[in-house]
Amino acid sequence: MNKIINKPFIVLIVSLLLNACGNCLMGQVVDSLARKDIQDLQISIENSKNLSQIADLLISWTGIIFTIFAVILVIASIYTGIQINEIRKTKEEIKNTLSEAKIALKKQNQAIENLKIEFEKEKDLHLKLIFPLIEGEYSFQRGEYDKAFHHYNEAKEISPNHPWLKNFNWLLINTGRFEEAIQNIENLLKRTPDDKEAKYYLAHAYRRKNQLDIAEQIIKPVALELKYPRAIYEYASILLRKNDFENAQKMFIEANRSYVRHSDLFSYLNLSITQTILNKHEFAKDNAMKAQQLIEEELLKTPNNAHLILQLGVAKLIINEEDSLETVKLSIDKGLPIENAKSAIDKLEKIQKTRPTVQISETIEMLEKYYYMTKNSTNI
Repeated sequence: MNKIINKPFIVLIVSLLLNACGNCLMGQVVDSLARKDIQDLQISIENSKNLSQIADLLISWTGIIFTIFAVILVIASIYTGIQINEIRKTKEEIKNTLSEAKIALKKQNQAIENLKIEFEKEKDLHLKLIFPLIEGEYSFQRGEYDKAFHHYNEAKEISPNHPWLKNFNWLLINTGRFEEAIQNIENLLKRTPDDKEAKYYLAHAYRRKNQLDIAEQIIKPVALELKYPRAIYEYASILLRKNDFENAQKMFIEANRSYVRHSDLFSYLNLSITQTILNKHEFAKDNAMKAQQLIEEELLKTPNNAHLILQLGVAKLIINEEDSLETVKLSIDKGLPIENAKSAIDKLEKIQKTRPTVQISETIEMLEKYYYMTKNSTNI
C-alpha cells in the first residue's frame, strides 16, 4: 500500500521539480536571448548612426564635387568660347591677308607690265646712254678727265640724273663747279634718299666749298651710324680741315680698318699728314710709305691719273724723298683738277707750320701758281 501511494507522489514531486527547472532554464534562455537582441539592436542602432553619418558625408562631398565640376564646366565653356573667338579672328586675318596678297600681286603684275612698257619706250634711249657712260667711267678711272668730261656731258644730255653720273659730279667738284654738282646730287637724293655714296659726294662738295658744318651734318650719321667707309674718310677729312687733328687721326685709322684695298691709299696718306701735324713723325713716315706703295701700284694701271700722281708727290714730301717736287709738277702737267691742287695746298700749309722744309714751301708756291692761273683762265 505504502509503495502504491508513494509512487504517484514521487512522480508528482519529480514533475514539479522538472517544471521548476524548466521554467528557470527557460527564463535564463529568454533572458539571454533578450540581452543578445538588445545588444544586436544597439549595434544596429550604432551602425545606423554610422551609416547616417556616412550618408551625410557622401551627400556633402557630392555637393562639393558637383560644385567643382560645375565650375570646371563653366571655365571650360569660357575657354572654349575664347578659342572659338580666336579661331574666328585667325580665320578672318587669313582671309584679309589672302585678300591683300591678291591685291599686292595684282599691283605687282601691273607694275611689271608698266616696266615692260617703260622699257620698250626707253630702250633706244638706254642704248644711246650706255656707251658714253662706259667711256666716261673708263676715262675717269684712267685719270683722263678731259675725255671723261666729254663723255659724261653726252650722257647727261640723254639722262641728267642717271646714278652713273656720280663720278661726273666728282669732276665738277674738283674743278670748282660746286653749285652744279650739289644740284645734281640733291636731285639724285630726292629719288634715292638712302644713297650713302651720293651723301658722300654731297658732303665732299660742301667741304671743298669750305662749308664745313653743312658737310659734317650730312656725313657724320653715315660715318658713325652706318659705318660707310667713304663716309668715315670724308668725316675725317672734314675734321682735318677744321684742325681737329686728334679726332681726325682716329677717324682716318677707322677708315683704314673699313676700306677696301683700292680706296685706302688716300686714307693712309691723310692719316700720315695728320700725324705729321701732330709731330708723330715716325708713324707719319710709316703711313706715308704705305700710301706710296699703294699709289704706285694703282699708277701701273692708270699712269696718267693726275690726282694719284699728286698724292704720290705729297707722300714723297712727308718721306722726304728728293724727287717729290718733280712728282707734283708731273701731276700739273697731266691736267690736275684745280680743287685737288687747292686741297693739297691747304694740307701742306698745315704741315709747314709744324715741320717747315724748303721742298714743302716750293711745292706750295708751285701749286698756288697753277691754281690761280688755271682758275682765272679756264671756264670748265
